[in-house]
Amino acid sequence: MHRAMHRPWLYRRVHGLHHRIPAPWAIAGHYMHPVEYLATAALMLVGPLALGVHVVTLYLWIILRQWEAAEGHCGYQLPWSPTSLLPLGDGAAHHDFHHSRRRGNYGGFLPIWDRVFGTLARGYDGRRRPR
Repeated sequence: MHRAMHRPWLYRRVHGLHHRIPAPWAIAGHYMHPVEYLATAALMLVGPLALGVHVVTLYLWIILRQWEAAEGHCGYQLPWSPTSLLPLGDGAAHHDFHHSRRRGNYGGFLPIWDRVFGTLARGYDGRRRPR
């Protein structure tokens, strides 16, 4: 969905609002057009609801997604973050680079998807911070 939001028509009318914030900070993760907000919320909920997860599991999933959105826009690579435990994860640096370029690195914390779909931002590998 994030990659689709960068198509010219959707970017101009919907997702571009999110990219108006020039400096990364946690609140920017939720600064978005109402259409994008509804689409993001629906996409976040469809998996757990389709699986019929327990309400506590759903709450934990929502908390994790909120944390990821805030961390992905905070401007810092937090070494103690729970998202650093994600297999093949790359932390907030991956999404920070997306905001600096606006092209590529659509996969949030998981650069594996950008490698699979050929959307890794040019120059990103050279700027990665060692763990």
